[in-house]
Amino acid sequence: MKIITNDAVYVQYCDIFNIIDIVTLMKIECPTSVSRRCFRNDIVVDGDNRYAFMEFKEKDAIAFFKKLDCIIDYSSVFNKSEEELLEMIKVLFDEATALIDKYNKMNTKNQNKNYHKMHSEYHLKSYKAHSIRDYLKYKKGEIKFDIPDNLKLEEIDEKPKEKNLVKTIIDIF
Repeated sequence: MKIITNDAVYVQYCDIFNIIDIVTLMKIECPTSVSRRCFRNDIVVDGDNRYAFMEFKEKDAIAFFKKLDCIIDYSSVFNKSEEELLEMIKVLFDEATALIDKYNKMNTKNQNKNYHKMHSEYHLKSYKAHSIRDYLKYKKGEIKFDIPDNLKLEEIDEKPKEKNLVKTIIDIF
């Protein structure tokens, strides 16, 4: 998951760990400001820190992560209900399955020609679906995200609050 603010982007270590695969699948270049920090040998991603966030303040890094649609953006999921999140996951898995079916129906020549593109699309859709599933687990309290202290990520209560009598009287005056 990524959290984008006005002057930074925060990316979970589990996504940082997969950056090499993501840029390879998408056939895009990784900016030096990102690769310098992500491809170091001293970064170890494990069960303790996989949901922690790494901060990037460089403009090219912010632009890079904004473009990576396979890494879910907190602002696109935080106000979704469980049903909406499950539907998002279902759509992504249905699209991934449709790619497999399409590939299997191709002749060998077209399979060879389209393999990399379809393989990449399949994995990126699956990756995004798994990320949404992790967010759903976070929302249910099944896993904990180590959200930086300077970010306030409060869920929006979609139910309107009832006015009590005092508030109603104040609203009248």
